[in-house]
Amino acid sequence: MFLNKNHVGGTLKTDDFRVYINKIEVAKIVSDEFEVPKRENFTIPLTVAVDTEKLVDKSSLGGLLGSLIAQNLNVHYKGDIKYKIMGYSSTYTVDEIQDVKIKF
Repeated sequence: MFLNKNHVGGTLKTDDFRVYINKIEVAKIVSDEFEVPKRENFTIPLTVAVDTEKLVDKSSLGGLLGSLIAQNLNVHYKGDIKYKIMGYSSTYTVDEIQDVKIKF
């Protein structure tokens, strides 16, 4: 959940946001343009398309299974978020990497 502290709302959209696990693209995230309310909490409605063929590909599967056994995944989020407010448009680039520890 996010909080828009501003006195004006806007719109937000993403259409080419990718998720990589251990440098393998595993998902594409998109959202239709939606209203960001002024001075309110809001959530971002996302659609995630997971490429299962890449997950079960022999070369990819070995690396992912090895990471699961080691209990560590490298997750990379990459893409653009487009924000419009009062006729002004801005694009914010996201390029974040997280090392995720897995607990069994």
